[in-house]
Amino acid sequence: MGFTKSCCTSGSMQAELLVLEQGLKLAVEMPFAAIEIESDSTDIIKMLIDENNSSNACLLNCRSLMCQLKSPVIRHNFREGNAVADCLAKEAVKNFKPDKCYHLAFPPLFVEAILEKDMQGL
Repeated sequence: MGFTKSCCTSGSMQAELLVLEQGLKLAVEMPFAAIEIESDSTDIIKMLIDENNSSNACLLNCRSLMCQLKSPVIRHNFREGNAVADCLAKEAVKNFKPDKCYHLAFPPLFVEAILEKDMQGL
């Protein structure tokens, strides 16, 4: 299960938070027993963990959604290990449709080869 969405933001940090928020909303809607959050942004991970950092509404909403999901595991994933998400993000930029979110029951054909390599640990 996944999604792709185009959005307008003022920077990469806000884009990362919006993506996380959308993913958490999707996870709350689905009957998952447990989820793990991986991000290549150590800044986002620090912001999620640091409860003193509460100046961003999207960040606060992410924390609230994480509580609903029984505080999922959060871990850093190096950018090189995030090729599928990177490919989906680039596709969303190419096919920009403001605030249109596509839920994906299966990986799109254009990421299948990347996903296969990822599952093999390559």
